[in-house]
Amino acid sequence: MVRKVVTELEETFLSLLLVSMTLLVFAEVVMRFGFNAGIHWAQEVTLLIAAWFVLYGASYGIKAGVHIGVDVFVKLLPNKIHRALTIIALGLCLTYAGLLLYGSWVYLSKMKMIGIELEDLPIPKWTVMSILVIGFVMLIVRLLQLGFRIIKGEINGFHFTDEAEESMEIAKELQAEESQRASDGQDPQQDQHKGTGHDHCCTFILLFGCIFIGMPIAIALGLSSVATILLFSNDSLASVALKFLRQHQSITPCWRFRFSFCPLRSCPPVVWQSV
Repeated sequence: MVRKVVTELEETFLSLLLVSMTLLVFAEVVMRFGFNAGIHWAQEVTLLIAAWFVLYGASYGIKAGVHIGVDVFVKLLPNKIHRALTIIALGLCLTYAGLLLYGSWVYLSKMKMIGIELEDLPIPKWTVMSILVIGFVMLIVRLLQLGFRIIKGEINGFHFTDEAEESMEIAKELQAEESQRASDGQDPQQDQHKGTGHDHCCTFILLFGCIFIGMPIAIALGLSSVATILLFSNDSLASVALKFLRQHQSITPCWRFRFSFCPLRSCPPVVWQSV
């Protein structure tokens, strides 16, 4: 009974975040195109809602078994070996979540000490970015629950959703976008990190190693990236957590549509300030 209520609350919370983000973007586009006006805080709030949706949804994905992963190899192994590899994968997942939880705590502590507010709203920045800590705490809780079920023998590994076809479509779209940029005379790699080669090799080795022991692809990507950053750069965990949040704020393609076609885009700054 309690588990059902908690599940319904989580689903309701995530649904409210998604609906709020959609309605806010819709209202902003209507006001821009229809009334030549706008909500000055709409973009910032939408990006923050998107971050909350993704970071909280990651833990719910573990619970509901909707993460994408490759379990073809581990399913061929005996049950005991399968469970052992899954426990190792869980340990790596917990390490990843723990590192970013620590970095998030350091970052939020500094934001609270400095007292920085949001750009468009008089709200302390650390309060809305607390989803960094909340999200990783929830992820750790879900991973521990999954590990407990594996130890009890209820399941052998992660439960993944079948999203292979959709993933291939996304890969094709990204490839087409890079080809388009190349045909336009732009370097597809111009905005990417230029490493020495050793960091790239380390990332791919860690990534494929984590994937083949049954770890969710999203967490495997995060863990391999964080490990590479810590090994080959001087970035702190706090800066890594901030970059993590900003990357997950960029999942709202509606804003690209808005700024690409907005009639006020070419207006002078005075017009933007008046809006």
